[in-house]
Amino acid sequence: CYPVLVKNKKKRIGLEWLYSTRCPRCRNTAEVLSMTYMRIYEASKIPKREVLVIDDMEIPKKIVQGDDKMSQIALEIYKVIKAEGPISHKELIAKLNLDVRPEEITRAINDRLESPGFIKEVGETPIVIEFKCSNRDCPMRRGVKRLDKEDIDKLQRLNEITPFYFFPKKKLSYGSRRFLTQRPGTESIDKLFTSRNKIALSVLGREIKNLKVEKNIKDTLLLCFAAILEHVCKMERPNKKGWGVKNYIVHPIFLEQNVLHVFKNRFNAIMKGKEEANREIGDFFQESENPGDLINDKANVCFLNEDARNLPIDDCSVDYVFTDPEYGDSIQYYELSQLGASWLGLENDWKNEIVVNPKQGKATDIYRDMLCEAFKEIYRVLKPDKYMTVTFHSREIKYWNALMYAIQVTGFRYVTAVYQIPQREYTNWIYAKNPGEMTGDIYVTFYKPKVKPLPHVKGININRIVSDIILPKARQIILLHNGQATFNQLVRGITLSLIDKGLMHNSKVRDLNYIKIFDEHFERLTRRAKIWRLKREERVSPLDFVPLDRRIEWIAFSVFNKKRQQGENVTIDDILSAIFTLLKNSKTPENREILQIIRDIAKPVRGEKRPFWEYMGERQLTLGFFPIDTYALKISSAEELDHSRVIRVVSQFGKDFGYDVWIGEPEIRKNPELKKYRNMEKLVIPGLDKLILERLKNIDIIWLQRKAVPVSLIEVEHTTNLREGLLRMANVFDAIPHLRIETFVILPDKRQKKLSEVLQEPSIKTLLSKRVVYYAPYSLIAELMDEREYRHLSFDDFRSICNVLQPGLE
Repeated sequence: CYPVLVKNKKKRIGLEWLYSTRCPRCRNTAEVLSMTYMRIYEASKIPKREVLVIDDMEIPKKIVQGDDKMSQIALEIYKVIKAEGPISHKELIAKLNLDVRPEEITRAINDRLESPGFIKEVGETPIVIEFKCSNRDCPMRRGVKRLDKEDIDKLQRLNEITPFYFFPKKKLSYGSRRFLTQRPGTESIDKLFTSRNKIALSVLGREIKNLKVEKNIKDTLLLCFAAILEHVCKMERPNKKGWGVKNYIVHPIFLEQNVLHVFKNRFNAIMKGKEEANREIGDFFQESENPGDLINDKANVCFLNEDARNLPIDDCSVDYVFTDPEYGDSIQYYELSQLGASWLGLENDWKNEIVVNPKQGKATDIYRDMLCEAFKEIYRVLKPDKYMTVTFHSREIKYWNALMYAIQVTGFRYVTAVYQIPQREYTNWIYAKNPGEMTGDIYVTFYKPKVKPLPHVKGININRIVSDIILPKARQIILLHNGQATFNQLVRGITLSLIDKGLMHNSKVRDLNYIKIFDEHFERLTRRAKIWRLKREERVSPLDFVPLDRRIEWIAFSVFNKKRQQGENVTIDDILSAIFTLLKNSKTPENREILQIIRDIAKPVRGEKRPFWEYMGERQLTLGFFPIDTYALKISSAEELDHSRVIRVVSQFGKDFGYDVWIGEPEIRKNPELKKYRNMEKLVIPGLDKLILERLKNIDIIWLQRKAVPVSLIEVEHTTNLREGLLRMANVFDAIPHLRIETFVILPDKRQKKLSEVLQEPSIKTLLSKRVVYYAPYSLIAELMDEREYRHLSFDDFRSICNVLQPGLE
């Protein structure tokens, strides 16, 4: 038994009584596991000057003035609440004649009616109890029941009881200003809990703090206590787990869970975690509170609760930094942490929080300056030539730019970036209809140079940056995404290019109005949509890029080939890991692009252990954004266009390597536009007879020195017979055995199986025994094409990355 206050008088109650009820079947005592509540609303009084009279009913002007879907839903909800007086959420739903999703009704109530004060909550009514009967012989050991008179009487008594021990009453506000992450009915911590759960938590918290045990045991119990708070407050919803939103909100239907039951379950989970940690880590764990002990090998872990702008770490002593800074105003960590901090008696130093929060007096410029201070410290402690990875996610480009500015202005140099979608989203893709928009993180890696670069020159030609960097990159991204790109896709790629060129330090670059630039130079799909395409009069060759959907398809084919050879099923993780390893920077796709392509070539199958994808066959692609007649290209299919694109890319590789380039006559006849990508009008090789020269003219691509000495023969085998291409090169080898010529075969990822079959033929085996022949799938060529944007790719690099053909290739 524990003391409580009943009308300010001290009395004692038993904890078992708090959560007791009667089994409806055997009438024995049962334990309340949870109770579902429903909120009750009524219309607030609105000043006359702020209302309009419609059908003899006063309606707030702000509701009537809205013309979007949410405003229309809010208007219908308000009419019902106004007409019916105090009404429960369930009754409200029954009287609404709306064909909308339940979450849309909840949003309209919270955002359009409660937040502005048009309606208010006047109570909450219990609906059902989930219970566990104490009678082992009862046929209904666990079930759900409606409240009986005894349950209702107990709730009335509980509402008259307040805890005797500590429970927080802290206001969720900065002085007179409420937290950003807050809705009506959540003005202070105590309002987030029912009377019964406040009593149970106050008793449980006191018992833990009064235990005479070692500190690590008490800390673990307090961790367990803090971990259950989000589950035992009014923010918990039926069939939902934990904190589902980034603010304090009590939903129209909420769950009151048994504190002691939830604590026991969480305690058991923590115990299993402790046992696993002890088993896996054992004596290896050597903790110290001094970071110097790690550097001197006296310890191997150190947890610091310190200001990132004042690190207690020596200069140039850290090997690697991984940091996950706050994303502008996207999550208010200080505000959300008050739920746990208030119960544990902790005070958070919100004044030093690096965040965008107008109620803390922190705008974007203050956030940026605080980030600069933090990254200066990281730069100080990191060793030269060592790396830092920063993860970031925000749809607000101003916060992204503020972060990149803070990193580069301190002296870090950009290395690479990868966009990673969250696992919790893509694990449900296999049966999802609408996978949604970009929600993942960008991981950007930087390094600290040995010599800190000189301060950047302040004078910068912003017009040249727009014309020479931003617009070409934007065009490339638009073309990459089949002719239209979103604001997120455009700005992500442009920002990474500016970082790579060391330009994010400048305030003029950092604060560019991208929407204005895009509207001026491109065509917006609709007035409201943040999606742009090239202007109709602008013509770009379809050979100048390989669109993202083709790249994704090539990689997917590669994964299916590999797994098929290994006799394994292909999971969504297999495909995604390959895609996000190979496609980087602005080439990184979003989830809907990946899923659409996967669905076109494979179908989901429910396996015994986990779902997987089964290859169906290649889809029939159209040329999409590029109508054939616009370019007068004699191309009958997207596959032939891919063939020409790869020839164009590999030809450019040869020029980059310092060679002259010949493109075969058959390819020029099929696609005359390829002619501009070779720099030789005639193929003239001294010492060769006319027959051999004619054979060489039919090779897809030849790289030559001084336009006379062939160094590489390259066949791009898209739909042609693989055997014929290899034998054609073999005939050339026999005629010019004195020349050392590198030979490459480039083919679609889906044809690798056919290649392995051809390699078993005797004539091909003979060829491979005499010469080294390399091969590369299309997906590898696309990857190398991207690599060239950020580093110099040499011929040796190209050769080392390609695969060597062997007769036993699988």
